[in-house]
Amino acid sequence: GGATTGTARLVRVAARRDRVVLPVWIVTVTGLAAAVVSTFESTVADEAARVATAQFSASNPLTRVFDGPAAGTELGAMIMVEAYLILAVLTAIMSLQAVTRHTRLEEETGRAELVGSTAVGREARLLAALLLTMGAALVVGAAITTVLTAGGHGGAGAVAAGASITATGWVFAAVAAVTAQVMSTARAANATAGAVLAGAFVLRAVGDLMGTVEASGVEVTSAWPSWLSPLGWGQQVRPYADDRWWVLALPVLTALALVAVAAVLQARRDVGLGM
Repeated sequence: GGATTGTARLVRVAARRDRVVLPVWIVTVTGLAAAVVSTFESTVADEAARVATAQFSASNPLTRVFDGPAAGTELGAMIMVEAYLILAVLTAIMSLQAVTRHTRLEEETGRAELVGSTAVGREARLLAALLLTMGAALVVGAAITTVLTAGGHGGAGAVAAGASITATGWVFAAVAAVTAQVMSTARAANATAGAVLAGAFVLRAVGDLMGTVEASGVEVTSAWPSWLSPLGWGQQVRPYADDRWWVLALPVLTALALVAVAAVLQARRDVGLGM
């Protein structure tokens, strides 16, 4: 009760308003994952082709910038090296826009004050926006796991791959929760969260560019800047190669911390105003 009263009702209202836009995002990201799986199935069918592709991926600076660190010749790992960044960036954009839409935009259009005049708790709107958005990111991750499994790349690697995409979405949902408190317009809140996403891309690009090619010639160990990037964390899970589950604690804890900051900021400002 209290501050979160009416959250469930607001989640239903938000889901109804996003009944087209969120499914379109989910289908688009899942379709891209399926396209990469089918492309790799046909282009690197044998071990020699996989080794050659992974060696190129590891040694080429541009490939490291735009695909990330090579993770060996296991086909699932190669698919995720190729697909991770586009899937993660799209999921991040979906998430940050959704949170802004149901928080800052609601205030900007005056809908928040209408809702606030009913029996709704102070924190219900932010909580509802986060629940809906994080749920959508969870669906994206589950869909990616399903696509990989259907393509013959199931098991722990498929779950790690889906989880790394979901966790990235969660971080940027939480980033937007903060920018929606600080900025006074939805456009500025989206732009600021987008700038954080761009910064995360640059950090991991630098880290992967500075990375070390291992003796195998088909793997890259990223340098320290990649570990400062919420986009880099998903890659460092290294699905199908190492399945480093502990890395997922970084985005989850960061998301929780940012949500706590957003809640504190919201409690200290008036509806309609930024910080």
